[in-house]
Amino acid sequence: MYATHMLKQIIIGGIVGGITLFAWGFISWTVLTWHFDTIKQDEVWHFYDGTALTLHFFDPKGRYSTVTLGKKIQNGEVLMAVIKAGWVFGATVEPTSYALVGCTVAPGFDFTDLNIPKRSVLLKRFPQYPEIIKRLTRTAESDK
Repeated sequence: MYATHMLKQIIIGGIVGGITLFAWGFISWTVLTWHFDTIKQDEVWHFYDGTALTLHFFDPKGRYSTVTLGKKIQNGEVLMAVIKAGWVFGATVEPTSYALVGCTVAPGFDFTDLNIPKRSVLLKRFPQYPEIIKRLTRTAESDK
């Protein structure tokens, strides 16, 4: 992950990021995943190049959905997708593929805003989706 740009705005008592732009590549010889996480801000993911990347979401009501970022618009892929603040999300690309994507976060991203939930917590919260939760979380040993 590479933060390509961060605008700053002065806030009384400190500095807060106005907007953060990221760009990174997913390269895979096996199924690659971006582990489930949440942040406090909305994010807009952008597709730049490569093969499709699937974003996996759980909304606050526990509904699971996916959006596929890619350039094959005629197949239902989209160039951008919004991830709402607080939604649990992860990403996957298929074997032997890559995707170059970016992300815009506003207000600006700070690592203190990042929450990576444990597998056990997600399985308890969303018990009807064990397969995708296991695919997009670390092993149960890391929950200890």
